Amino acid sequence: MPYRAFEMALDSSLERINASLPRLFTSSDFIKVAKDAFPNEYAAILQISSYRALHTWVARWYLNRHYTQVGDNDIKTIMGHYGRNKLWEK
Repeated sequence: MPYRAFEMALDSSLERINASLPRLFTSSDFIKVAKDAFPNEYAAILQISSYRALHTWVARWYLNRHYTQVGDNDIKTIMGHYGRNKLWEK
């Protein structure tokens, strides 16, 4: 249920979230905006799931339904590691 509540919160504020993102953005950029917009819903999911599972859900399920994937981008993770993140377009 926490995933569904988070999804509903994101859906209800998609215009506001889009206004906070550049035309091209990474999954990580989206997650930061979503976490700031809905800290309680984000935290509720982390009570039952991991960061990795939540961030995978965002990228695979949520972003794929609302945006166009246009490539990959090198990033530095919140843990300080280097990796690749999907690049999305509004």
